[in-house]
Amino acid sequence: MSAEDLNRLKVAAADREAAEFELDHAVLTLQEAVATALRHGEDPEVIADVTELSASEVLELRGGPEGEDATGNYSLSDLDPDRIQSSGTLHT
Repeated sequence: MSAEDLNRLKVAAADREAAEFELDHAVLTLQEAVATALRHGEDPEVIADVTELSASEVLELRGGPEGEDATGNYSLSDLDPDRIQSSGTLHT
């Protein structure tokens, strides 16, 4: 293998690693934003529209980086406004 080919491979591998880091960072930032919005009582459907995610993807991201449940442990089938309000995650 030539030195030029070896260098090209090393640069490509480093570029890939940097891109993976940036993607991981973006995912964590999105998780934090979703968890915060849900804690502030935002509707998962509205968050989904803004972020171009599905409502189920929003609820999957709700835990944030430490996995804390910001939504009162509800799933899509549990999106009863009275239940959400009583958990303290929906302001009226």
